[in-house]
This record gives sequence, C-alpha cells and structure tokens, in this order.
Amino acid sequence: SDIREKINKGENLSDALYYHPDIFSELLVNMVKVGEESGTLDEIFQILSLQLTKEHELKSKIRNAMIYPSIILLVMVIVGIIIITFVLPNLNIFFTSLNVDIPIYTRVLLNAGNFLSSQWYLLIVVPLFLVMLFWLAIRTKSGKQILDVVLLRLFIVSPIVKQKNSALLVRSLSSLISSGVSLVRALEISSKTISNVYFKNALIDALEKVKKGEKLSSSLKVYQNLFPLGVVEMIEVGEETGKTTDILRKLADFYEQEAVIAVERLTNMLEPILIIILGVVVGFFAFSIIEPMYSSL
Repeated sequence: SDIREKINKGENLSDALYYHPDIFSELLVNMVKVGEESGTLDEIFQILSLQLTKEHELKSKIRNAMIYPSIILLVMVIVGIIIITFVLPNLNIFFTSLNVDIPIYTRVLLNAGNFLSSQWYLLIVVPLFLVMLFWLAIRTKSGKQILDVVLLRLFIVSPIVKQKNSALLVRSLSSLISSGVSLVRALEISSKTISNVYFKNALIDALEKVKKGEKLSSSLKVYQNLFPLGVVEMIEVGEETGKTTDILRKLADFYEQEAVIAVERLTNMLEPILIIILGVVVGFFAFSIIEPMYSSL
C-alpha cells in the first residue's frame, strides 16, 4: 500500500522499494533502478525471479537436509532429561533398599537425577539463557567474526560454508552484471548481501583493487583459500573470453548443487554417528543401573 501510494505521487518503483530495506534487499532495489533507467524492467524482473528462486531453493534444501539429524538430537536430549529427572530418583530409593556399594558412576547419575528433579526449572531456564546469550553474541561484530572463523575452520562444515557463500556471491554478481550494473557497483552491492565476514572483507578489498584498474580474478587470487577450487580460475576465463556473466551463472548453478550435496553428505555421516552416541548413552545408563543389581546377588 505504501509503495502504491508513493508511485501514485510520482516516485519511481525503485525509490518506493528503497523505503522498505527489511523486505527488499539493496540488490533488488538497484536492479529495479537499472531496469527503469534502461527500459528493460521486464527482463530485470525475470532475472530477479531466477535470483530469488535459486537463493530460496539453496537455503530450503540445506535447511531440509538438517531436519532429520536435528530431530534425532532433540529426541536424545528429551529422553535423557526424562530418564534423569523421573526414572533415576525412583531407582535411588530402590538402590538404597539393597544396602550395597553403589559405583561412583551410578551415584553421579542418581545425584544428577535428584538435583534436576528438585531444580527442574533449570532445564528450561539454562537452555533458554544459553540460546539467548548465543543469539546476542552473534549479533555483535566480534561475536559474528568468531562464529565465521569457527565455521570456516571446522573441516566438515567449512566446504559447505565456502560453497554456499560462493554460490550466493556469484549469483548476485551474475544477476547485477547481466542487468547492466557496473562491476564496481555490483561488487559494492554484493558485499552488503553476503553475511560471512571474511567473504565480505574479500569483496571490499577486491572492490578497491578493481577501482584501481585490476581485474576481478587477479584481485580475488589472494583469497583462493576462501573460495572453492575453480571459482577464481573460471572468473578469469570469463574475463578473457568476454563471457563473465554466463560463466558466473554456471558457477552459481554448480556451487549451489555442490553445497546441497555437501550438506546431504554431512547429514548421512551424522546419522550413524548420532545413533552410535545414542547407543553408547543408553548402554551407559543400562550398565549403571544393572551393575549394582548384580553386585547385590
């Protein structure tokens, strides 16, 4: 309604969209502005439609791939809490009646059960406090930087982070350049759409070098450890052949697919690991309960 009102007053669509940055990204606003200036707004909307669809598909596939491991982990936590708070306190009465020496690991479980059954509210307060603390921490500049460092150095998660950010970056550059946005402006806009601090800094540094006359590929070569193998090389090929936009689009398709495959591979690896952990935990509980019973015979 606000956009319609502004357009009725004579403002451009891009200017009207600019007033709602929480809904419409800077990339979208700038592409619409280019379409208005060049008279190719219909083509720009088609490019934007593809851009937003691909971004949504990538994020949705990654999110969906992580649902099953998350459910297993949540069930493990819930079962553990139920055993500690409801089952173990009752077993404590039973073991006391046996008049036997209870092993230290069983005593630890029983004491934990007694404590949590009387202080049950900690099971709600502590997790909520930790989640809120983590959320507040990553919203700070230093906290976000620490999180990005951790994600990039975890050997299992690092390829996914690199492929996802590279796909989003390359897709943004491809859409902007094909819309008629200059490379300098495209880099400036893309640097604001990437959330990872290190990718953002790499783009800002590349932007300064491109302003001085360097090619994009040469300005990104110092960050080859940040980008997956082939990104910088293919950008260089695009610059030499004059087909940068086409190559960027193909790179985006490739690394979007690679990011999804990497996430699926990670979840396939996590499933047996979580099952093994669950088995070890259940075995520990069972041994801690059964062993004192046998010692009483």
